[in-house]
Amino acid sequence: MPFAEPPPLPPAFEVSRFDLAQVGSGEGSIDLRTVKPRCPMSVSGEIVVCAPDPEKERAGPLPDTYNVAPGLPRAEIDIGGGASLNIHLDSGTLANGQIANRVMVGVKFKF
Repeated sequence: MPFAEPPPLPPAFEVSRFDLAQVGSGEGSIDLRTVKPRCPMSVSGEIVVCAPDPEKERAGPLPDTYNVAPGLPRAEIDIGGGASLNIHLDSGTLANGQIANRVMVGVKFKF
């Protein structure tokens, strides 16, 4: 995975006096971490709670002018005797893996 930002260049050290323990310490040193901290540093005795803003990625409410057109009524009719007839769309998979979209007629009996 590539870095979000290129890593900083390391400071110039003399090879004969290089000490890995001194790389991140002292004035003028650079931060060699690849992920920068999100939270501010705490002062002694403080507790810092840092969390992402939940409202940052949330979708806003829809405007009052947004209208949804009502859909068609259910295609079903009562044929009496506790039975109803309907027409609906369905899809199924054939033996060769193709998907078959079809119009179905159904009868429902109440018992």
